[in-house]
This record gives sequence, C-alpha cells and structure tokens, in this order.
Amino acid sequence: NYPPEAATAGLWCACTPLSSPRHVLQTRVAAHLLAAALGACQNGPMMLFSSILKLAPDPIAAATASATVSPAPMFLPCMPEDSAWYARRVMGGKWYRCPAGHVYYVDACGRPTEVLTCAECGAEIGGLDHELLGTNKEAEETDHSPPRYCLKPASEEHPSHQPSLFGVRTLSPLSASALRCMLHATLALACDLGSSEIWLPAAREKLLAPELASLSREELSRFFSEHLEADWRALRFALGGRSDDDAAALLHLLLLQLAADSGGFQEAIKASRLEQAEAQAQLAEEGDVRQIRPLHGTDTLRADGSLHSAYVRSVWESYVQERHITPLAASFDVQLAQLYETTSDESADSVFISELLEVQQQQHPQKDTFPANDADPALSQRELTCGTSQEVSADSAQRKRPKQKGTHSLWRYRRPFSSTRFVNQLQALPTPPALLTTVISEEEQLRALRYLPMVVKWQGLLVKRYSRRLTRAQARSLTIEEVLQDVPVSDAAMWRAAFLGFVNAWNASWRFVGRYGCLQLPAPFVDVRMGAEKPISF
Repeated sequence: NYPPEAATAGLWCACTPLSSPRHVLQTRVAAHLLAAALGACQNGPMMLFSSILKLAPDPIAAATASATVSPAPMFLPCMPEDSAWYARRVMGGKWYRCPAGHVYYVDACGRPTEVLTCAECGAEIGGLDHELLGTNKEAEETDHSPPRYCLKPASEEHPSHQPSLFGVRTLSPLSASALRCMLHATLALACDLGSSEIWLPAAREKLLAPELASLSREELSRFFSEHLEADWRALRFALGGRSDDDAAALLHLLLLQLAADSGGFQEAIKASRLEQAEAQAQLAEEGDVRQIRPLHGTDTLRADGSLHSAYVRSVWESYVQERHITPLAASFDVQLAQLYETTSDESADSVFISELLEVQQQQHPQKDTFPANDADPALSQRELTCGTSQEVSADSAQRKRPKQKGTHSLWRYRRPFSSTRFVNQLQALPTPPALLTTVISEEEQLRALRYLPMVVKWQGLLVKRYSRRLTRAQARSLTIEEVLQDVPVSDAAMWRAAFLGFVNAWNASWRFVGRYGCLQLPAPFVDVRMGAEKPISF
C-alpha cells in the first residue's frame, strides 16, 4: 500500500527526457531502496529505512491534548556526534562535574593537579596530586548526540561544490558517504511520495530538527536531493574518483546485502550489551567502582525498526559497516567485474567502441591507417571494433588493428597528483594502514625531524664546551650570539650550521608543545621564537 493515494509524485523522483544520467542512476537506486525497505526482514538493518517511509503520527500524542506527551524522536545514522564525547575520544583526558553539575575537562593524564573555580557557578573544581575533590565527580561517558535529522544545508557542509569526506563515530568516510546517499535518497523519496496529511506531520514530530520542521514539502525535497547530490560526489571521491555507474553499482550491491540480512542486527545489539556487562563485571572485580557505568539501551528493537537511542544507532552503524560495507569494499572490483559481465550488451559496446575509435582517428590521424576498401574479407566487424575475434587469417593477424592503434589514446590522460586527494582516499579505505595514516596526519609536527641530527649536534657542542663551567645564572645571561662569536674561527661554520638546524627545529615544532608531563608551560614560554639573541638556557 505504498505510496498512499494522497501522494503527489513529480518532484525529485520524476525522470524526464531532460534528466541527467546521474539523476537517472540516483532514482534507480532510490527505487531499489524503496522495494528493499518495504520488503525488509523483521529486525534487519533495512527496517530503519522502512520506518522512515512509513512514518505516521504518534497515536498516543494524537489521542490526548496534554502538552506533556511528546512523540518519541528517531535517531538517524551519520548524524553529527556529541561534541564533548567526540573531544573526549580525540583528546583523551577526562570530564568531571562540579558540585552544581557543570561539566569541566582535565587533559593529559585526566587526573587533576590543581584547584580552580567553576566558570559557571564559582565552586571549587579539580584537585591536587591527581586526587579529585570530594565534592566533584566524574561525568558519565555517554554519547549525548541529539536525535532527529540535524545536518546543515549541503552548501555549508560541502563548500564550493567540492566533495568533503566525513567520518562519524566508528564510520569510515566511505561508509558514511554510502549510508548518507541511502538516507537522503530515502528522505527525498518520502518527501515526494509520502502523504501530506500523514507522513509530513509525522516527520515534523519525530524526524526533523526544529529548524527544518518549518520547511514546506517542496523545500524539504530540494534540501534532501541537494544533500544526495553532494554525498554522491563524496562517494565517488571515496572510491578513488570512480564513475557514477560504479557508485550506483556499489549502492545496488550494498542494498542486495542489506535486504538479505534477516536479523543479524538484533543479535549485534545483544552481543554489544553482553560485552558491556562483561567489561563492567571486570571493573567491579578489580575494585574500580568509579569506572562502572549503567548499561546502555535495551535488548529489543522497536516494532517499526526505528532507532530509539544513540546507543542503538551506534550499534547499527558499526554492524552495517563491519558486516556489509567493509567486506563489499574489499571485494568491490571483483563483484563489479562480475556485475558488468552479466549486464553488458556486446552490440552496444561494439557501437560505442567504434564511435570512440572514429573520433580518435579524426583527431589524431595516422599515416598507416587501416584502409577500409582493403579490408580482409576474413576480418569480421567484431574484429574491427573489439579486436577479440580469433577467426582471422595469419596475414591479417599481422596487420595493425584499429583498436591496437587507437586504444592507447583512451588512457592518455593522467590526473595530477594531489596530496589532499591522496589523504582523503587513504582515509576512505575500509582499514587504512595505521602507520602511514598516523605519519600523514601528524606530518606537520613530524616535519621538524629532518633537523634532528643538527639538534643533537648543537646540544653536543654546548655540553662539550660549557658543561660544569657555567652556573645556571651565567647560562641564562649568555646569549647564543655571544657563544658563536667566542668559538674558534676554524669551528665557526660547524657551530653556525648546527645552530641553524636547531633554530629550524625549534620554530617548526615548539608551537605544538603545551606542557611537559603534567606541568603546564608558563605563558612567557609558549610563543618563544628561537634566535641568536636568546640565552642558551632559560
């Protein structure tokens, strides 16, 4: 019974003779997604998309006039994560609460070494010697990312129409791009086919963030279709710059796998909760009561398949990526070759290749072009266009074929190397190489390592000349320029070269140094630029 009778198709999902090939591919994916979602297995991952398409107003909220009854919101994959939770994962450290409940952060080892005042209420926070004040407590380690759809417009997330790759929570950029394509195709399709009296009011209640709930149906359709276009480009980029056909093939193959999944997601939730329980039991056994947290969520799913908490959403994302997307990405080339082999049209391919060769010969004429009026009768049309027929005479086999002469022109173009593209493609891999990824991500800090030999040389020269000969006060008053002027003329070049390497290393890396162990650097030393006017010790 989908779409309902009140639906008015004709917005994004309508293809016309003027539709672009990419739009046709997108609507094919959407049609496949619609069929797979409406026939989804109970407790399977495709039930999420079915719940979006079949949204209806909450019967409890509709049956009461009480303002205290609000519809249960939906959690959607690929939505932004809780910024504090994300910062905690990236920066390390720990989060705590003051006596009034305000949250604050302790970096580095995560244990407090000083007592300060809360910026919100003025209460004492922190502690001494890594011991937390008794009036403070540790903040819960929970993802508080908001429910509903809450992405910004596509033009803000993808500025200048350039594809931007996003990884969110445990999702890689490739997984996030593929799932966002499916999500936005579902939402655009639902805006076109869903009932204005049923689906749209329910979406405003359960699905859309307040800033989007005021948009009209046509505006929502345009909003989601623009996101789909941007995500489609990002997916192609994550696949290494592949074609629209390859991007569509990946989504079709992923849909086939998700549609065949008949309940593994329910088992994944149970396994995740069991893992949590075992971890909590281990903490209790070790006596670390402070780290024990209540278990997230429940073992059961909603009957409509929607995701009812941030925890269940996180499990859904991890399950789909590990169970479906990562294996598909690893075998994509093989599956793609098989897919194109089963769906190829030889006659159409022959005509296409013939047209390519004709254009190539017009643009790049060759003196020994194969004469058409001299064609060997034994040379079939398939031989002329594809060069694959084995039914040729010995004489004609020695002659240059049009394909052999012209095909190299098809591969003449090479995309210029871009470090940004390389990094994005590396991050888009299902399992990026850990060492290479770390080196590239920290390249700006590691850049100073090239000067390390000169740093060691400079330190060695200072130690050899001044060790046990200067007091600390004398070292703090002796400038480097004075040291360089005092060395013998025969050694001056060596000393200046070593110092130059030390200066380059310092100025390239000192801005990344904020503390020494648990000791915060004093403010006067944070922005120090090394030069010959500086003392040898400070």
